[in-house]
Amino acid sequence: SMQTHQLLQMLKSQHAELMTFLQKLSDEEIHRQKDGKWSTLQNMDHLLKSAKTVNPAVRKSSLVLRAAFGKPNREARSYEGLVKRYQERLEGVEAEAPKAYRAAESQALDRAKVLKEYDAEMQKFIQYVGTVKERKLDR
Repeated sequence: SMQTHQLLQMLKSQHAELMTFLQKLSDEEIHRQKDGKWSTLQNMDHLLKSAKTVNPAVRKSSLVLRAAFGKPNREARSYEGLVKRYQERLEGVEAEAPKAYRAAESQALDRAKVLKEYDAEMQKFIQYVGTVKERKLDR
């Protein structure tokens, strides 16, 4: 399985790449919507809303999380296995985010604010992952 330091390096580098990519997009590109799908900025707003919910939850003790969600019913999957399973489940599904996590209208979003807040949430998450014991990441 992936070691904590490997996970941390992957998170840091992928987050840095994403932020660099987003900074390079023009306003037209970041707001572009194709076939009625969310724009890049709307996707970032959705991820920000999700991160703001998940970040405090992952910091809770294992006992609190276990009481809320129960014990895992299988061994932890590899990152690649998790991605594969997620993609299989999405096949042919018209998914819609729950209301609380839906993005606002693209043009109504403040690009600088969304990206700055997303970066801050991810930095908090990355910092937390660096403090977690290996066995807790699988639980």
